[in-house]
Amino acid sequence: MTGVAARIDALRASPDGGAELLALLAEQSPAYAGLGSGEAERLRGYAMASFETLGLPDVALPSVMEALETGYAAYSLAAAARALRGAPDPPEDAARILLRAVARLARHDEVVVFDRFDAYFPDPAAGPATTGLTELFRTFAWLGPRARSALGAIEKMRAERRFSPQVRAAIDAAIEAIAAAPELAPSPCCAKAAAPATACTATLDDIELQDQHGATLRFAKAFHGRPTLLAFFYTRCTNAQKCPTTIARLGQLQRLLATEGLAHRINLAAISYDPGYDLPARLLGYGQALGLVFDARARLWRTTGPFEPLRAALDLGVGYGQATVNQHRIELFVLDSRGRVAEAIVRRSWRPEEALVALRGLLEPAGEAA
Repeated sequence: MTGVAARIDALRASPDGGAELLALLAEQSPAYAGLGSGEAERLRGYAMASFETLGLPDVALPSVMEALETGYAAYSLAAAARALRGAPDPPEDAARILLRAVARLARHDEVVVFDRFDAYFPDPAAGPATTGLTELFRTFAWLGPRARSALGAIEKMRAERRFSPQVRAAIDAAIEAIAAAPELAPSPCCAKAAAPATACTATLDDIELQDQHGATLRFAKAFHGRPTLLAFFYTRCTNAQKCPTTIARLGQLQRLLATEGLAHRINLAAISYDPGYDLPARLLGYGQALGLVFDARARLWRTTGPFEPLRAALDLGVGYGQATVNQHRIELFVLDSRGRVAEAIVRRSWRPEEALVALRGLLEPAGEAA
């Protein structure tokens, strides 16, 4: 791990280091293989923070916004906040996402250090220590008028007087920067990730899956014939903004489809990143606890064989430690009736209504439905 960190230091100092650092934002990067989730998250954050000074390319913006939208640890949130300050044009919803990050971090802020990976305490020669909240509020200040929608909430935080003097100073600076600048025209940029290239259906079709009741089907048999909303998760996920939210929203979408009279025409599915642990009984209990009603059109799945062919076929953003997943992104795929990827929603939260619009566009006329 320290060897990778040393390489990141060298890349930070190189004008041509951005491309290699960009590769380290992928959760499936070999650099994180075998690491624990905390180690992998910290090392990835160390790489991400580099983009504050190197400049954040558009292709990396979804990774940064996902970290801000789903992160809980002070280190990873501070790293993402720093990286966002390297963006030439931040997304319009940046202020809203930063506010939510502040709310998640408010009760467990920590000192963070980015000048050296192996330094857990600040170097006095490098200046005052920073914290996760400090970096979030510094990013509000950097947004300036783009954060005007958050000004009232930030002023309320200052009035509460519950933050450390350092964080309060960052809050004051943010309020001053937001209030002082003139209004700007809305930015056309957004944080949506582009859909990946269509997966190789010949590879996917032969992958065997097992559902929450123990039934096994090939991918083609499970998903061909109807449009499918396919998500990914695992039951040991500890980030409530990722896997639990994903499955709960599948349940919400299921109820919405029933209201629209479309439940029998669309497949809802989620496949576990952790098939060796997520056996049928775990899948069953997890889905039921989060509001999913199992039937022929709504199931949770695991691969019966290695997960790697599925990860490779869909270019899934997931990495593994010694025992289980150490990092993963939010990823949702809309498949057409032949199992091909029609749309992907990755690295951002999604709404059931949004998914319904995408699925509706793939439905055949009612008289031709299977």
